[in-house]
Amino acid sequence: MKPILVLCLMATITLFSFQSKAADIFGGEPDSTIETDVDGAQIFESNDRILVMLDGSSITSMAQIHTILAKALHLPQYYGKNLDALYDVLTDSKVIKKNWDITIYCGNYLRQNIGDTNVDSLLDVLNDAQDQNHYNTVMYWQ
Repeated sequence: MKPILVLCLMATITLFSFQSKAADIFGGEPDSTIETDVDGAQIFESNDRILVMLDGSSITSMAQIHTILAKALHLPQYYGKNLDALYDVLTDSKVIKKNWDITIYCGNYLRQNIGDTNVDSLLDVLNDAQDQNHYNTVMYWQ
C-alpha cells in the first residue's frame, strides 16, 4: 500500500473516532452538537464552536473549499470567495461569532487535486487568521 494512502487511511480512522466524541470535545451534550455532511467536508457545530473537517481526497477546487467554508461558518452573501475575503471574515468576530477549528486531512490528495500553490496559499491564510485569535485552530494532515 502506498505510504500516502496509509496516512490518509489512518487520519480517516482517527477522525471517525473523533467524530463519535465531538460532543465531549465541545463540552456539550450530544444533542447540543449539530453535525452536517457536505461534499468534501464534515461540519460539527456547538453553541460556541464550529469544527470544519475538509477531506482533501474529495475536494477538487478552491471554489469547493470556499463553498464549504461559507456554509460551515455561516458567511454572509457578500463573501467574495477568494483568499483575501476569507482572511477578512475569519478575523472579523462580527461576521463569525463562534470560534472555529479547521482541519484538513488527506492533504497530499488535496495538493494533487488543486495544486501545491493553492494549498500553500490557503494554509498561509488560515494560519495568519489563527494567529489573530488563538482560540481558533488550524490543523493540516498529510
